[in-house]
Amino acid sequence: MMEEKKVHKGLIGYKVLIKRWSDVADSRVMEELLMDLAGYNEEDAEKLIDSAPPVLIAVDMTHSGAVYLAAAFEMYGCTTDVYYQDEHIEFSEEIPEIFNIEGDLTAKSRYVFENISNHNRVSFDEEKDKTPGSFSSYHMSNERLIMNHKRRPVEHKTITQKPLGYVPEGILGWQHRRGGNPR
Repeated sequence: MMEEKKVHKGLIGYKVLIKRWSDVADSRVMEELLMDLAGYNEEDAEKLIDSAPPVLIAVDMTHSGAVYLAAAFEMYGCTTDVYYQDEHIEFSEEIPEIFNIEGDLTAKSRYVFENISNHNRVSFDEEKDKTPGSFSSYHMSNERLIMNHKRRPVEHKTITQKPLGYVPEGILGWQHRRGGNPR
């Protein structure tokens, strides 16, 4: 039996799947979570909800983005999986605080969700991954959170295609000084 990895593998490359939709939260609530936390439009969120699990909901994520997204859906009663490329990642660390006592997003979780961009959302022609696994051994469903669900719109990044050879200023360790020559 292969032991599951518990370490960060890389900067990006994580994906999140829903293995089972919530039995306690309405499908409209699940659509709203997809729209608010992952940035899907209403039509695409509805398509995902109508899909038979497992459903790939996010790709090319950072470790924290994948963990926060998976944990948020687990708190609403779903069963989720996180993978790094094709390797299942078992989450055994402390569950991050995503919602405060009033059900609002914490500052840290809002920041993480704001960094989910259009490049992390799935297209509907992507193949489903049916590899068995489980995101966490914790039971994280929170009935109070589900019963008092409210919208939490997040401003998601939009990444546009950069020209071939584009290098952001400062990436190679040099920057232009104000009022002076390049260093």
